[in-house]
Amino acid sequence: SIIALPHFPLTRNGKIDRNALPAPDLTARGEPPRDALERQVAQVWADVIGRSPGRDDNFFAFGGHSMQATMIAARLRETLGVPVSAAIVFEAQTVAAMADSLRDEVAADPSAIGGEDGPVVSGAEEPSEPDPVPALPAGVASSGRVLSFAQQR
Repeated sequence: SIIALPHFPLTRNGKIDRNALPAPDLTARGEPPRDALERQVAQVWADVIGRSPGRDDNFFAFGGHSMQATMIAARLRETLGVPVSAAIVFEAQTVAAMADSLRDEVAADPSAIGGEDGPVVSGAEEPSEPDPVPALPAGVASSGRVLSFAQQR
């Protein structure tokens, strides 16, 4: 955020007093979401970023980054039951544009959404699960080394 100040507050040593700087207003200034899909997208943004966006707020200007873009795509996939990739956040960077893009996604594949019940599988049999690989004890690699938390995930 950028805040116009007549002068910077200074400490006794002449350095900028960061504690005396005014806090930025982080509330959304844009128009609120117009329909249910925009409200769902805005809610997912709010859950991930931590503040509620307007329908025309830009994801990256609003404080979002690539890891949050991935989280938003995953949550939209769970919430809406349609295939959503992280690319949607980079291509449609506002709540309104993202909702429009999701509408286009649904229009291109009407079988992707089955109303309130979620996705509909059209007559095809679901692929079978692959045979499980024998599991090692939690936190141990095949070489016997202990894995970090990130490696275990």
